[in-house]
Amino acid sequence: MFSLPRVLVPLVLSLVWIGAESHAAVTTKKSNAKLTVKGDDANDAIILGGSGALGDVQVMVDGLLVAEFTGIRDIDVRTEGGDDEVGIHGVKIGGSLHVLTGTGVDDVEIRNRDRLLTDDACVFVGRDLDVKLGGQDGDEFECELSSAQFPAIVGRTLSIRGATSINVDGIGQSFDAESGDLLIGSDLKIRSDTPKATTASLHVLRIDDVAVGGNSQWILSNAVDEVLVREPAFVGKVVAKLGGGDDSFIVPDAPHASAFSSSVNLSGGAGVADFVQLGDGPYASPPAVEQFELEQ
Repeated sequence: MFSLPRVLVPLVLSLVWIGAESHAAVTTKKSNAKLTVKGDDANDAIILGGSGALGDVQVMVDGLLVAEFTGIRDIDVRTEGGDDEVGIHGVKIGGSLHVLTGTGVDDVEIRNRDRLLTDDACVFVGRDLDVKLGGQDGDEFECELSSAQFPAIVGRTLSIRGATSINVDGIGQSFDAESGDLLIGSDLKIRSDTPKATTASLHVLRIDDVAVGGNSQWILSNAVDEVLVREPAFVGKVVAKLGGGDDSFIVPDAPHASAFSSSVNLSGGAGVADFVQLGDGPYASPPAVEQFELEQ
């Protein structure tokens, strides 16, 4: 009977283990109800899919399905180095989701579709969604919703740090809550004042068809910041602090008006030609605006 040389047995066993729990150097591990996905210094494309029941999560790496899990409550993704992509497609968990990227030019996206982008699927994170990118020029966060059937829901706080381009884009038509919107139960925190990005670059923040149940705080960079706010609804306070570039902050009139149910405080920062355009609201009180040299 054929048998492997004894010296090859550990090698074969290690290859079987790698095939079950990793692709290239991306590893997945479930501990109790927490899923950890960890990359390396290569360029990785990681997609978390969850078109099934609450807690069902599939992991794809570079287009291949590498692992499937049930009973997941929390997810922790760490990409390490390389130019990485992380897709959150139709994931539904009761806990928190944390994404930490590394030193490459990275892209994190949320889609209300399944992992193959063929069917509509709700995104649900019951507690916090925390995304921290490395702060390099070109680091991007996108919540690009394409299905009017299902919203994306974050039960508590959405925090985005270190991205130089942020596009949070629902698919609704007004500031009223609609299917296809991004719904945030508590706060929206955005911070892009990273020292790694160059001041000559353009930073973009787009908030479109989002409902925020808590407060919103946006601290932006010393680069040129372009902010567009269309059709969201803010229940709590909105505070935006722009940095040293010649920035723009635009809130259009109807039919793309926004609703502000608490105070609005905007600071243009140290630029010399900051521009602000505030649409007709509704506002709970007149916005407090300072350090904008140009106003419409």
